[in-house]
Amino acid sequence: MSAAAQSRVAVGTLIGIIAAALLAASEALSAPQKLCEPSPQIQQEIARASSATPAKGSFEELTAPFKALRERFPNDLFAHVRYQDAVNEHGIEGHLKGLTEEYLALRDAHRGELLYQYLLGRTLEGRNTRQAIAAMEEVLATDANFAPARRTLAEIYGSKAFQDRQREAAERAKLEQLCPRTAIAARPAPPPAKSELWSRAEALLKQPRSDERVPELVYQALAQDEWRLQRIRPYDWYTPSYKKEQGQALQIEYWNGWRMLVQHCWKTDQTAKADALLSEMQGRLTRLEKDRTSEVYWTGATTLVALYAQGKQPAKARETLARMQASLKAKPDAKRAADLARLKAKFLSRG
Repeated sequence: MSAAAQSRVAVGTLIGIIAAALLAASEALSAPQKLCEPSPQIQQEIARASSATPAKGSFEELTAPFKALRERFPNDLFAHVRYQDAVNEHGIEGHLKGLTEEYLALRDAHRGELLYQYLLGRTLEGRNTRQAIAAMEEVLATDANFAPARRTLAEIYGSKAFQDRQREAAERAKLEQLCPRTAIAARPAPPPAKSELWSRAEALLKQPRSDERVPELVYQALAQDEWRLQRIRPYDWYTPSYKKEQGQALQIEYWNGWRMLVQHCWKTDQTAKADALLSEMQGRLTRLEKDRTSEVYWTGATTLVALYAQGKQPAKARETLARMQASLKAKPDAKRAADLARLKAKFLSRG
């Protein structure tokens, strides 16, 4: 081969190497972008699934469109993420545990694939968040440019429960390099609102003759707020004190619901049923007496005093007031003492 031919071959080889390097660099730059935002097609499919989701329904009904979306696009990150979000939006402990088990099986079926390793770790976010952090760090140890893991860490470190401003800023900066102007969700999402049925039940109860729908609305409201509490308890986004506070608030709502049921029975001439409910409430209050200083006990006692007075049972009202007084002797409380004085002034004068 002549020197000129050899030169042409060498130049051709060099051009090929440069082209391959440029292609590899281009793919390396574009690969993270595929993990930044859903493609236009997936965006449209997510919108369709959202529009197909009923405003209210069972867990299965509220998540089915997104489960179907994931099944149609089993290798798409954002189809999986939207399904996981739907489970987190509507599920309680059993559903959330099932989600982790589901993605554990998927991870095991796709060993070595970062997508499924990441998705498994993401199911732990908010429930076992320390483990989720470890999972994200493990993903990034394999690929420091895996943008979804950066986004998840930024979410976690930006939350109140796991706040770390320095780490959050670092993850945000790295994510901005990979995915300019991408959105980072605020965690946790607001908990579900309390039931709106209470006000409807109260309005119907205030009619001259209580509406027959009142008991059903009360039970539905309690069921909805029970579900709300189950949407709070599994998450470590919320502090133990907040969970306890919300649990006590639900117990207080039960006393309010029972009060409404008794008053409904009185207004609909169901005296025997009202008496049975009052007896059951008294039994519940007795079981709470081991902690007479709790907010729940005082709410229950106050509710019963008011009902006994309304039902013209002054002896039982006095007995309950006496027990409240005894609790203050054991543990003085100026505010509660003032509340009790007002109760006595209001109800004892009637009997």
